[in-house]
Amino acid sequence: MASETSISCFGAAHWDYLGQSHPGHAGPDRPGTVRVRPGGVAANVSIELAACGLIPDLFTVVGRDRDGESLLAALRAAGVGTDQALFSDTLPTGRYVAVEDEAGELISAVADCRAIEALTAGAFHIKPSRPARFWFVEANLPPAVIEDLAAAEARPPLAANPVSPARANRLKTVLPLLDILYCNRPEAEALCDRRFRTPADAVQAVLDMGARRAVVTDGPRSVYDASSFGIFSADPDPAGFASATGAGDAFLARHLAAVIAEAPPSDALHAALRRPHGKEQA
Repeated sequence: MASETSISCFGAAHWDYLGQSHPGHAGPDRPGTVRVRPGGVAANVSIELAACGLIPDLFTVVGRDRDGESLLAALRAAGVGTDQALFSDTLPTGRYVAVEDEAGELISAVADCRAIEALTAGAFHIKPSRPARFWFVEANLPPAVIEDLAAAEARPPLAANPVSPARANRLKTVLPLLDILYCNRPEAEALCDRRFRTPADAVQAVLDMGARRAVVTDGPRSVYDASSFGIFSADPDPAGFASATGAGDAFLARHLAAVIAEAPPSDALHAALRRPHGKEQA
């Protein structure tokens, strides 16, 4: 991948606190391990894009606190540009606390994203140090910010991710402006207001809603990529993943890197499904 290729990523950056229980225990209080690492969808995507050899510029907001300083330092160490980050004087740097079972499946989580939720349209003054080949937005951003970015004049192609079924509606109004929508089957169901038996059904429905290209995952089942090129599918690694947290973000970043490298759809899917550089398997 050409090292000069830049991508602007807009969205959440926070600290992840991930607790995973040891096998063989039951009940609400279990022994296990707790890891702390940079997180947030836009931050996760940026880290993996950097691992793919691209130059991501992260547009986010952190608190003017020690957590914010250390988070931006960790992102820079991972190859992510943070010059565009905003600082909140009143709200803290975000935190995400998750509890996973011994297989890495999410049991429950709490996200404190008050700083990014407080952003308003026009918050980001887009003056990147280099032209971006793609923009990526995610639905931790408020709807007005997403719509503002999608409507920006002379922007590059735009990719987006709904983050969760609960926030999928934030992308509904901009679907016809998206060059690629990345989502899982439950998120596609929330966007389309109906249930789907398979990700193949979901990916076609998202295209019918207006997106120019859709990539739909469904846990361990086949991944589908649909666009004017046709519909393509590939199967995830049967070995699975160590943790569900961040797995989809890593897949998204690897697929987007392959798209920018002009890989054919089938090759892009297989490149995205290989084991990640940084976080867990998609």
